[in-house]
Amino acid sequence: MLRSILFALCILSSVRAEPTPLAPPPRESKKFIVEHPVCYQGEVLAVDGQRSITIRGTGTGLPNEVIVIRTFHAGTALASGKQEYKERSNSDYRLTEVRTGDRVYIVIHREEHGDFCVAVRIERRPGGTVHPSPWQDPESKIKHHELMNAWQAFEEKGIPVPALYDPSKRNTDEADERDRQELKKHLERMRWERDHTAPKPRAVDRR
Repeated sequence: MLRSILFALCILSSVRAEPTPLAPPPRESKKFIVEHPVCYQGEVLAVDGQRSITIRGTGTGLPNEVIVIRTFHAGTALASGKQEYKERSNSDYRLTEVRTGDRVYIVIHREEHGDFCVAVRIERRPGGTVHPSPWQDPESKIKHHELMNAWQAFEEKGIPVPALYDPSKRNTDEADERDRQELKKHLERMRWERDHTAPKPRAVDRR
């Protein structure tokens, strides 16, 4: 009997258990970089007069694109403070009007010596407001800077976007004007608060 038990134990110890299979590693979404974009958007890190602009952003704004820092030299017209004829828009700005920290959308032309910025459109100015474009159409009902400021006020303060600037809403001309005046008051209040808010106290150096 003892011999039978020992024989059975020997058989069992010689059988190797199959290893538990490991779960496959999670797939990472494929990241890509647009090497020669036709546009670029993101945060402005530096502006060198009218010669160049440095942006941390992407060429498409899609979530799977790698955010990189790129410097673009200004095209001939932009470097002269003028509009590129083929890309002109009521929302164009000169490079000298762009500030560090602005969120911008720029138009790129691929030329012999690289990618050149030929048009700049300011979309947000955190801590401030977007000013009118120098090439703004005075007859236009919806002005670029008002549209951008309306959405920035919504993002920063939760102020409802007037129907005039929200494609999902419809309104009358009279109501649109009331909305415009109400937004103007909100923006003036935001500017006043920013100008009159004391800076945070500095940490005490106890060395």
